[in-house]
Amino acid sequence: MCVRLMSQRRHILYLAAAEGRFESIPAILSVIDNTHEKLDGYTPSQIAAKNNHMATVCELARYDISSIYDRSYIDGRSVLDGLFENLFNKMFTNSTNKDNIGIGQ
Repeated sequence: MCVRLMSQRRHILYLAAAEGRFESIPAILSVIDNTHEKLDGYTPSQIAAKNNHMATVCELARYDISSIYDRSYIDGRSVLDGLFENLFNKMFTNSTNKDNIGIGQ
């Protein structure tokens, strides 16, 4: 669920995150996933995998809010932009690095 790739619903996800409503984000993602066969060239299975991974992170954030923050971004991006970019890169990187999931191979 890389919000950067979901511009049509981005404001809804940001609002939920800003209000700390992490429990609602998986439901929002589910709606987005179920209403798009393809999004920016990604297959439905890639989108579903991305959404599922993001939903897991949001569930963890309910218990440890610090898990979504990274204060190292000084280029104007929000912490959520950085989080989603990092998750997306891990999920869709064609690499032998054991830290990458490698879905996009």
